[in-house]
Amino acid sequence: SGEQSMLKNSQQDTLALMSERNEQYYAKFGFIFILCATGAPPQFVLDSLEQRLERSRVQELDAAAREQAKITRLRVAK
Repeated sequence: SGEQSMLKNSQQDTLALMSERNEQYYAKFGFIFILCATGAPPQFVLDSLEQRLERSRVQELDAAAREQAKITRLRVAK
């Protein structure tokens, strides 16, 4: 819950757009969007999602793996 706390304060339109982009992402890549965004504002998350939708599947698999590694390092450090 702490990792995603900034998203709780998002405007409804931002949340709706993020939900729509998440569906597009899953349809395109076949896996969920992952981003190490601890403390990041909602607009950063949305911008990152939209930018990553432009990538190829191979590029995105690499990016998603790097983001998962960042998350894992943060969680292990805690």
